[in-house]
Order: sequence, then C-alpha cells, then structure tokens
Amino acid sequence: MSNRISSSHFEHNKNIFNSWKCLIYNEILCNVMIKQNTRKSNKKRKPSNITLVFLLLFSCFFFYVYSFGIAKATVSPPSLRIVYNNNPPFNFENSDGKAAGLLPDIWRLWAEKSDRQVEFIAAPVDQSLQMIQDGEADIHAGQYFSEDQDQFLDFSIPLFNLEYLVFVHYTVRNVYSLRDLRGFRIGVSKGFARNFMAKQLPDNAYTVYKDFPSLYEGAIRDEVRIFVSPQFNYAYYFNHNKNGEYQRFFPGFSAYNIDFLGAVAKGNQELLDEINKGMAKITPQERASIKHNW
Repeated sequence: MSNRISSSHFEHNKNIFNSWKCLIYNEILCNVMIKQNTRKSNKKRKPSNITLVFLLLFSCFFFYVYSFGIAKATVSPPSLRIVYNNNPPFNFENSDGKAAGLLPDIWRLWAEKSDRQVEFIAAPVDQSLQMIQDGEADIHAGQYFSEDQDQFLDFSIPLFNLEYLVFVHYTVRNVYSLRDLRGFRIGVSKGFARNFMAKQLPDNAYTVYKDFPSLYEGAIRDEVRIFVSPQFNYAYYFNHNKNGEYQRFFPGFSAYNIDFLGAVAKGNQELLDEINKGMAKITPQERASIKHNW
C-alpha cells in the first residue's frame, strides 16, 4: 500500500495550523496588553490564561498532525521490479528499449490503480525465474502454474486466459487430436509448452526453441511441420513480419487452455495480496481494451 498523502490534505492541515498560530499570537498580544492594564488597575484576568493554555495544546496537536503528514509524504515505497520474457505480443522490448506488449500494459494499469511505481527488466525464461528466487526482481510479469515452479513461486489471480493450438503444415493429413501426433517431431517453445507436450506425448521428438519468434522462423525453414503456439502470438508475428509463409500452416485443433499468472517469491504474501487487490480493480472492459490494442 502506498504511503502517499494528497497535497490537498497537507494544504488543509497547513491552513488550520496557520489559523491556530494567528490566534495564539493574538492571544499572547492581548495577554501582554491586559497584564499592563492589570498592573495599573490591580485586577487579575484568570480566564485569559486558561484560554492560552487551551490554544497552546491545540496548536501542538495540529503541528503534530501537519509534521507527521510531511514525514509520511517523504517516505515512498520502493519501485517494484517486474521481470519479463521475450514473448510478443505479450512481452517484448520495443525499438526504444522499453517494455512493450499486453502484459506490461496490464502491469502499468495495475501500478496506476495500486499507486505504485514499477520498472521492467527483460530476461530469458530461466534467468527470470532465478531472479525472483534471488531477490533481484519482485514480480514475474506472466507465468503458468506448474508443480515444479510452485516450489519456489506464489501465483496471483489470473491475468487472462490463453488457448494453445496445434499448427499443422498443409502437407500433413489426418491430424485431429494429440493422439494423431504420435511419431511426429513437434516444435515447442521453452517452458510450459515443452513440459506439457512431453507429458502428453513422451515418446515424440521435440525441437525446443527459446521463444515463439524463433519457433516460427524454424517452421518457415522446414525444421518442423507441426508446432504448438497460441493463435494470438502466431497472428501477431506474421502480421508484423509481412511473411506469406504463414499460409503454409493452419491451426488444426486446441491443445490446451491455460491462465497467465503473476508470480512472486514463495512466502511473499504481503506483495501477493497487494497484486491481487490491484488486479481485481481492473475491469473486463479494460482488459479487453488492452488485448484489442495488440
């Protein structure tokens, strides 16, 4: 949670403090004048002293509130470091060297709703996971749940759902389910897709690529004639690379659906709660708008 206090709050306290200060100065001046008159008339004015004490106590109170607010304003929570992988259009580094894509846009909106500052760090998959474990990054921009990663990560509520499809070269026939893929070499990206397919078809051969752009380039070079990928990534890649080679492949069938999740180091419940609270503030319309942009 942010420790920031609005400027209007400080101005309000400041105005109150200044008002009380003026009252105190006026009262002191009145007391001086009255005491001078009292010496001449030999009369006492006890109520004035009681009022002075009352005003002094209240001035101390408002001075404390005002000073405490200033002290809190100078203490801002540290910027959160969000690590991401190259996976356009979800995450990638644009021509200006800045994080771009669907996930960075979601995290920027989360930061706005959570009143947080964030910075993005690009890293390969394995390195990004190690950075979370070593405390070199606070949040992973998007990961899939797996039993292995659950040993060292805690996962947020879903950021969005993604469907993976099996893409088939136009020369390949009679492929309608995972069982029909037995005996084929399959192209997969490093990470969850590789692990999932290896569990479903352990006897198949796999060509593993570091990311989806590398996978598509390998398919164009005829290194594989079947590969697993989200339609979202596939369409983005070929639309931006203006490569007619995409027509050689078509989506055959759905392999699986999975949720993209934010992730933090195991046991960091405070940060996880903050992430979930902020993500819950993002409306379905806002998510749809971000996805439409990509």
